[in-house]
Amino acid sequence: METDKNEDPAWLNSKNDRKTPYTDEEIEYFVNDFIQEFPEHYNELVKNDGPIIARLILRDRFKAKDENRNQI
Repeated sequence: METDKNEDPAWLNSKNDRKTPYTDEEIEYFVNDFIQEFPEHYNELVKNDGPIIARLILRDRFKAKDENRNQI
């Protein structure tokens, strides 16, 4: 299979970018993954704010990073 050497891979093409905000399910996935990958940071949040508020803080931070959050 021959490819054009001047053509960028599909993942670099901006027309393939996501155009919608992350769903609540996707945000929950990010939060759960963060908790697994960075337990020391999560535990610090829990120590300061409790487990419910810690999750809300993480959710809000992921939502704030979503470039498409105001696109609906």
